[in-house]
Amino acid sequence: NPTSGSVLVSLNAARRLTGSIQVIDVNGKSMQEQPINVLGRADFTLNLEQFTAGLYTILLRTNEGFASKIISKE
Repeated sequence: NPTSGSVLVSLNAARRLTGSIQVIDVNGKSMQEQPINVLGRADFTLNLEQFTAGLYTILLRTNEGFASKIISKE
């Protein structure tokens, strides 16, 4: 799962989802946040090119709950 530039987050929602997608560094600092408002299928591209190499958490928070994924930036 290493990336050198961007990460694609794909959502497919049967009901409207509102919330945000955040990129969080290993120290817990929010590095990027993007609001979402989705009904049906939607793709979000997160640009990580300006970030230093390391581990980051992608956090999806919506009115339905949350999910997270750790990614490695090269």
